[in-house]
Parts: sequence; structure tokens; C-alpha cells
Amino acid sequence: MELRNNTSLPTLGRWTLIKSLGSGATSRVFLGVDYLTQEHAAVKIYKVKHTTAFEFMKIETQMLKNFSHPNILAYIESYDSIEFYDPESGKTDRVSAVVMEYAQKGELFDFLEESGYLLEETARMIFAQLISALSHLHAKNIAHRDIKLENLLLDESLNLKIADFGYSSEFSPKKFEIRPVGTSTYFSPEIHSKLPFTAEAADLFAAGIVLLAMVTGHMPFMKASQDDQLYGHFYTHNQAKFWSYHEKLMRKKGIKFEFSENFKDLIERMFDVSPRRRLSLSDIKAHPWMKSSSL
Repeated sequence: MELRNNTSLPTLGRWTLIKSLGSGATSRVFLGVDYLTQEHAAVKIYKVKHTTAFEFMKIETQMLKNFSHPNILAYIESYDSIEFYDPESGKTDRVSAVVMEYAQKGELFDFLEESGYLLEETARMIFAQLISALSHLHAKNIAHRDIKLENLLLDESLNLKIADFGYSSEFSPKKFEIRPVGTSTYFSPEIHSKLPFTAEAADLFAAGIVLLAMVTGHMPFMKASQDDQLYGHFYTHNQAKFWSYHEKLMRKKGIKFEFSENFKDLIERMFDVSPRRRLSLSDIKAHPWMKSSSL
């Protein structure tokens, strides 16, 4: 069905903003449509006078232009300081915006809220796409640095799309970082311990949290530190208690549930307290859980 122009809706450049997709501290995202081409896109708007927001926008635009991967949101175009009339406030302001591919199913976080949890086979399909995208980023010496459920989107076919590159940065292989950025609940144990860390390892640890959250529908622990009730079992090498807790929690949801042995092995090795013992990208790809069709 062809969409027709509605002059009562706000516009930015060639895009008519037909609905809000969400908002954050520094930006708002709208679903935009180009009525001439019938193309849909996600239009992320930043206020120019907000210095931090403008820096995030510049970083995200620069990053997206460098990527070409089916599991990373595709860059379409950007606007640097353009007038925008906001019907909510009734004001015209100067804004900057980045226009990206539209992922119809929205955030993986919301998808899990609706579905409860994912079967291991479904989670493996999405996780494999995440690992593929991270391989693409890391091969270019780029770390995302804020991998989390809210920054992973799904298209109408449940294909993963990594979004929100405002914290992303270049890294030198094997060079250690000292300043964490992103979301603390996804930080690795060395970050919580205020130790130097690598950006690549931080991305992969966060990816492991995403994987377990997909399979259970809840976070694996409050934070990856020794004093955490659940992650503490990794410090005492008592992972059996970790798995027992999560299986009991799943059964309280009314699910007859059991993790596969290969899945538990993958998670344990991704969550190892020592970053040196954790699985690398190539190790994850070669793990039996990733290759098994029957799990």
C-alpha cells in the first residue's frame, strides 16, 4: 500500500516522521518515511546545542559509514545542523541527525519481554549473527563498548542489527584500556575490579550476558564481581550452583527446563574470571554449541 504525505506530521529533510520509536538522554528516534520513494528509516535526532549529544552523533555517523555488514544497522545519510520544528514543544530548533536502516521488530530487550525467553536454537541463530558482526568490527579495530539487549535490534525476519555506536572507539590490538564506558551491568570482572582491560574482551563478555539473557529471559547476575551472589560462584569454581539457581528460576516460571551441556560450557568459558582464559572470537565460532544442530 502506498503511503501518502501527511502535512500535519513533522519533517526533517526528505523524511516525514510518522511515529516515535524511543528517546534517550541525548537523542530521540523516529520512524521516518520518504513519500517519494516509500523508503522507511530510523531517524535519530540530536540537539546541536547539546555538546555531548553532538559528539555522540559525530562518532556514530563516522562509525556507521565505515561498516557494511548485514547485522549492523546500515547508514543512509546524516544532517549536520538543520532546522527542525517539533510539534510537541511548538518550537523550531537546530538539530543534527543520522538516518539509518529501520529494524521493524525493535529492541531485543522488548522482544524478550514479550516472548519470555528463547529456545537455545533460536538464541544460537541470533548470537551467531552478533558474533559475526563483532568479528567485522574487531577486524577493523573498532570496539562497540556498549553491547546490551537495548542496543541490539531485530528486523521483521528476526535478523540481528547492532545499533548505538556513540561509545564506540578504535583500539590497538592487545592495548589495555583504563576508562570504562557503556552500561555497568554488562561490564566484565576486571572492569569492576578497576583493572586494565581490553575493549575486545569487554565486548565479548557483554555478548555472553546477552546470550544467557536470551535463553532465560533474565540477567545472569547483578554484576560480574566477587561479591555478587551469582557471579561469585565463578570465583569459587562452583558453577554448578550458578546453573542450579537459573534452572530453579526457570521452573518457577512454569517451565520444565534444562540447559544443554554444550551451552553451559560455552557460557562458563565466556564468563571466566580471567580474561586470558576466556574464549576469543575464533574460539566461540568453533565451540560445539555453535556448530551443533541438535544442541
